Amino acid sequence: MTTLRVAKKRKSSSTSEAHRLQLLQDIARRSHHVSEPQDQTDLFFASIAKIVKKLPPQEQIRLRLEVGTLIWNAELAFYNQTNRNIYYFPSPGPST
Repeated sequence: MTTLRVAKKRKSSSTSEAHRLQLLQDIARRSHHVSEPQDQTDLFFASIAKIVKKLPPQEQIRLRLEVGTLIWNAELAFYNQTNRNIYYFPSPGPST
């Protein structure tokens, strides 16, 4: 019976070693994942997020709504400005 127990220990030991190896490979894969460099806009919003997270939940909701509205309005204005002439159909001129 002693031999059987030793075999079980080795099996569980090799299983845990395989599990450890898998975990280390996962960690290595994650750390090798190249993230995009952050620009000024990314850094700005990350710093704002830290400030907003310190506020009460209701205030966080209000701020997200207001900031979202500002951004959506700016995006819509830009879209309207850049796409103003897409559907422009000149009226036919006088026939000659």
